[in-house]
Amino acid sequence: MSENQQKNLFMGSLISSVIGAALLIFGEFAGWYDYWYSGGHFYEWGYVYFISGEGGFGATILIGSFAAAHLYCVFVSYQGFTTKEQLSYSTVHRATLASLFAIVGITISGLIFVIAVSGNDDWWFSEGFYGGLIGALLTYLMFRKQEEYCLDAPAK
Repeated sequence: MSENQQKNLFMGSLISSVIGAALLIFGEFAGWYDYWYSGGHFYEWGYVYFISGEGGFGATILIGSFAAAHLYCVFVSYQGFTTKEQLSYSTVHRATLASLFAIVGITISGLIFVIAVSGNDDWWFSEGFYGGLIGALLTYLMFRKQEEYCLDAPAK
């Protein structure tokens, strides 16, 4: 792989990680509402955000850990894009594992959310969920490609 192709992969993982982290931190993760009529209209709704919302401290810890994984990938991507020498296999591998952690964690959190709110009238995933998941998936794919071309990669 040429140096230009490696730089392009690092820039791609940088962009996808920044967008994923930003959407997790500043966007809504998911939401739900219930509607019933008994002598008047009544709605009950809730949202899960990083800082506030119905998820409480647990949601803050979970979403924060996924955003931290994205931010670690941002750091490694920036380092790989700006340095002249090639990053070590272990550094790229740790970033790959961080993005995999975000993928698995966001997916499991989404499944738990669906189970918790399945009795409500309506529920949805929002930009935090989709942005975090797609950003982590793209970052993972780009780091996996980078792992193949590290000079100190273990022999297969």
